[in-house]
Amino acid sequence: MKTIFYSGFSLALGFLTLSSCSTPDSADNKSKIKDKSSSFPAYQIGTVSSQKVGQQIQLPGEFLPFQEVSIYPKATGFVQKVMVDRGSNVRNGQVLMVLEAPETEEQLVVARSNYLKAQAMLVGSKEHYKRLVSGSKIAGSVSALNLETAHARMMADSASAMGEQANFGALTRSSLIWLYAPLLMA
Repeated sequence: MKTIFYSGFSLALGFLTLSSCSTPDSADNKSKIKDKSSSFPAYQIGTVSSQKVGQQIQLPGEFLPFQEVSIYPKATGFVQKVMVDRGSNVRNGQVLMVLEAPETEEQLVVARSNYLKAQAMLVGSKEHYKRLVSGSKIAGSVSALNLETAHARMMADSASAMGEQANFGALTRSSLIWLYAPLLMA
């Protein structure tokens, strides 16, 4: 008996559902919805007034700079002297800190000794070439090959001495390394 009741009830519910979906008024409802959507929405305009704030909230905060720049040294070393404090205004080209680099000082000593050695080799090859030139004035005493070899050796020693001098000069200028501030403020 319950099954017949449930079957009849579900059949009646299905019939009502299908009949409600196929009413002729549904086309009229669609046109009414379109007419309502094409009309302009209504806005209310109010007045603005200035009043005191009803409550205050205090929250912890932190000011961050507009621009941050990471600074890296050109060589490794130890900080010998700091010229500015954290948060200080700096300008372009200002010295921020001085570094001490023991390795650079050792490189400077090595470069100086290499320069002196190259200078000594240049002096020796110049003297050898001068002697060969003066000896070549006597016909047959010095071959042309020996004279050209001595000249080439003197020129190579001269180039080597100039290179070592440049290396020594560069290390001399950078024996104390300065860090400069990049352009932080325009």
